[in-house]
Amino acid sequence: MNQEPKEISRPTIDRQAPGSSGAQQADVFKPADKRNVCRRRQLKGGQIAYQDGHMTLDCMVRDLTDSGARIKVIGSVSPPDYFTLTVELDGISADCEVIWRAGPLLGVRFVEALRKTKITRLQVINRQTNEARLRKS
Repeated sequence: MNQEPKEISRPTIDRQAPGSSGAQQADVFKPADKRNVCRRRQLKGGQIAYQDGHMTLDCMVRDLTDSGARIKVIGSVSPPDYFTLTVELDGISADCEVIWRAGPLLGVRFVEALRKTKITRLQVINRQTNEARLRKS
C-alpha cells in the first residue's frame, strides 16, 4: 500500500534582495507558471459578465496572452467558473474558463479566440499634453 506522493505544483514567493535595486519590495505571491507563451503585463480595467450579461463585476486585467489572462476581481463577489471578459480600452471580449483562484486573483483560459468589439472608451494618460497636441493640430 505504499504509494509515492504526487508532485504538486505550489505557488512561489518572489523576494527581492534588500539593496539590490535601491527599494525593498514586499513578498509577491505568484501561482506556478505553466504557460508556454509570453504574457503582456497590463493594468487595465475590465468587466466580467455572466448569467447572459445580467450580472457584471469590475476587474483589473494584470497579464494578457492570446490564450488567457490573469485578472484581479474588484469587490468581494467571486465570479463563476465560466464568464465573458471585456476590456473596453482594447476593444476585446472573450469567453473565459477559470483555471486557478488565489483570493481576488484569477487565472483564466480563453475558451475561444479573442473577439474585437467597439472601443467604447479611450485612455487619456496626460490630459494637458493631449489638449496641447489638439491645439497644435
